[in-house]
Amino acid sequence: MRSSLRHAVAAGFTACLLAAACAGTAQAVPSTGSAGRTTAPAQAIQAAQASKHVPPAGATVVRMTVRGVDRKVAESHGFKVVTNPDGSERVVPTASATNPDGSPYRAKGGVGAAAVSPHNVVEGDCGDSYLWIHPVGGFVSEIETGFDLNMGAVAYHWQVNRSDKYGSDSHSWGGGLGVDTSWRGEWDVRSGGVTWETAGVTPSSDALLWDGEICSSGGPSDRDYVV
Repeated sequence: MRSSLRHAVAAGFTACLLAAACAGTAQAVPSTGSAGRTTAPAQAIQAAQASKHVPPAGATVVRMTVRGVDRKVAESHGFKVVTNPDGSERVVPTASATNPDGSPYRAKGGVGAAAVSPHNVVEGDCGDSYLWIHPVGGFVSEIETGFDLNMGAVAYHWQVNRSDKYGSDSHSWGGGLGVDTSWRGEWDVRSGGVTWETAGVTPSSDALLWDGEICSSGGPSDRDYVV
């Protein structure tokens, strides 16, 4: 269900991008709370930009990897989908492959598995993601998450699950990215009292890249004491 929704979103934003008539948008999906705790209003901070941002000190940073291909998006931008001997798929640029601005596609130098970003963060084959819990007092914590990609993305879906001794809930973001390579979001949560809190990005969270590759989150997680 989530995959089909993401594909529908991606198709719509891809059509806009090809017509050079739309900008990136994002939507926050309200979280579902449980007894003993209320969630403060979530903030989907849209700080997408071409340059990479530095994750907060203490954040858990993990590699993101390609786990599939959206054939429709790939082919609409001039990329060919090839099936590997093990049955997995990969994309290959054709002579008609283009960049988001319509210019002929050219792969960026130095991008690939085990590439190192300017901030010395070892990346996966499509980028890196992070999650950070920041207790701020009054039983409130700020949960910040985000990603930096090796290629611009046309859409994404991102979900964080959290829990403490008072219960558990989740929050989601999603929508178009206007082929930006960077995004972050923040979720403010009020717990029922002093407690250890654990939060993590679901492994199924991902970004749909310009070339049709589906870049999986890697599932970063964190734990901290909320007072």
